[in-house]
Amino acid sequence: SKKELGQYYTPADTANFMATKLINVNEPNDNIADVCCGTGNLIISVLKNMPTAQSVRLIKNGQIYLYDLDATAVKLALMKIAIMFLDKNDIETYSNIEHCIKCSTGNFLDDQIYLPNNCNVISNPPYGKLPKGTSLWLGCETFKTNEMYAIFMEKIAKQSKNAVIISPQSFLGSNKFSVLRSILADRGGTVYAFDNVPASIFMGKKHGIFNTNSANSVRAAITIINNTTKGFRITPLLRFKNTERTELFTNLDK
Repeated sequence: SKKELGQYYTPADTANFMATKLINVNEPNDNIADVCCGTGNLIISVLKNMPTAQSVRLIKNGQIYLYDLDATAVKLALMKIAIMFLDKNDIETYSNIEHCIKCSTGNFLDDQIYLPNNCNVISNPPYGKLPKGTSLWLGCETFKTNEMYAIFMEKIAKQSKNAVIISPQSFLGSNKFSVLRSILADRGGTVYAFDNVPASIFMGKKHGIFNTNSANSVRAAITIINNTTKGFRITPLLRFKNTERTELFTNLDK
């Protein structure tokens, strides 16, 4: 199902960089959502980069939201969060993690699912064509792109306070993504654009061990959206070797 769902799992160094960027804009009363959370790598990176007391407070106060179509993956994410961040002696919270963290296992693009107020989002949306018959929320403008990641980016941009999203970087130049660029132009932030040679942000094979293609063709972008500012800084196309990944993320803002 990985190929069918357009799943590309976020490498740890990339998730750590994205988490740091989200924490920089997060305020005490803000909610945090991981859209397309999978088994929780991104939200766990956010919680790990915070002081432990702050992470526990967010969990107990019901300020964490998880969205994914895969109910099994969401259950795994909840188990990992409970094991990693909660005191096992706090039986009430540990046993009721599903009541502390708000989870939605439906189609995020549907009109019935929406982000809470004052929500900062971290996301690795699915890459691929929109499946036929997928219901979209009223007012969706990017449906003609037929690209899932673009439609996810639109909804997140419109409903979130701030967001950090990793996606293909094709939206920066292709004509069919002009509507998405217009939506983003009403906001502000930074776009880090990466090439896929000689190394790629998404390490390893394109669709995992069942694909014979040893290269990953996705040119990725990390987009930071700030709805309180206007105008984006966009990097040139960044090229790096596998041995330079640590140096890359350490110096990305330079």
